[in-house]
Amino acid sequence: MISKSKIIVFDFPGHPFQYELSENLSLFDNLDIYHLYNAKQLGPKSSFKKKKDLSVIQVNKSFSKNFYIRFFDEILYSFLICHQIIKIKPNSIISSNCPLIPQFFIYFLCKVLKINFIFWLQDIISIAAKEILKKQKNFFQNIVSTIFFKIEFFILRNSNHVITISNDFDKILIKNGIDKNNITCIPNWAPLKDIPQKKKINSFSLENNLEDSFNILYSGTLGFKHNPDVIINLSKFLINKKINAKIVMISEGPAVEYLKKQSKKNKLQNIIFLPFQNFDIFPEVLATADISLVMLEKSAGQFSVPSKLLSILCSGRIPLVYVSSRNLSARIVTNHKCGFSVDSNEELNEMVQLIYENFSSYQYIADNARNYAEKNFDINIIAEKFKKIII
Repeated sequence: MISKSKIIVFDFPGHPFQYELSENLSLFDNLDIYHLYNAKQLGPKSSFKKKKDLSVIQVNKSFSKNFYIRFFDEILYSFLICHQIIKIKPNSIISSNCPLIPQFFIYFLCKVLKINFIFWLQDIISIAAKEILKKQKNFFQNIVSTIFFKIEFFILRNSNHVITISNDFDKILIKNGIDKNNITCIPNWAPLKDIPQKKKINSFSLENNLEDSFNILYSGTLGFKHNPDVIINLSKFLINKKINAKIVMISEGPAVEYLKKQSKKNKLQNIIFLPFQNFDIFPEVLATADISLVMLEKSAGQFSVPSKLLSILCSGRIPLVYVSSRNLSARIVTNHKCGFSVDSNEELNEMVQLIYENFSSYQYIADNARNYAEKNFDINIIAEKFKKIII
């Protein structure tokens, strides 16, 4: 009889690539995998399926958009997630995308119960919070950001291991006292087998009258850190230049509601708004694009790597990336010639026009995108790296 280790993979939003990791880890004979996520967290979700040696558990809680109410929501959620951990009694926990307060409670519980705590660092939350509070001109911004920074880096310094998604993060961590021998960089990926290349004319494009139009797609979470005004400016540019193209927005949330109001106010009829789509038809959604947008404010570039780019690469479409030139996304598309990186809204508009007018000349970019994904998103190799950390 093989002695199995119980492993919790906790991905707060329920993203597809984290679930692919859990699926693959569950294939190892000596691992029993529990995948936990919050189904009520806004954002695209994986298609969760029942599998042997893989249990999928929802730990659900809605979170207020109000910063102060959210604080208490996070405390309540901390008890919900800790309750599940106590029930499962795992040997190790890999925790990713978790809000900072529940992350602290999870870490503390792991120390008490002698569970290995592995911090899968997707964003440096304390830096992100500081930027958001600064923009909101919050009176408590210095106090809150300082407390968050101390909590986050206390957890990072005392985790059994830290997994980062970019070497840029490693530099920040080492500078703030995290042992470099306790850090492993494993770049994010997208589930290649679940995002095959599809034809533009498909069930999704036909249903939404997008099969014959030139489509500029934004699919995924849209927050104000993604600078939604870029979409309004692009829409106006397309109209002024008489470019017959549609901007397809597949997202939900306050930033999307803001866009809808601005679109109506300015009578911008070339923006199509659709809700998040089921992951089962995600390949068709991505295939509908002629250009796929990736956006992130430059001030956010040091602490966030947009994972939507990775799905776009799988789809074999042309990514147009508007992020800081320091961001990993910009470096990927530039160094591997699998997309375009732009530095301003004006440059983005001009690049859209250039691609639109010379579309056939840029098909090699789409081919390079898929080739990059096939070379770098092998889940068997990735899972082995995680297994070495877990065991």
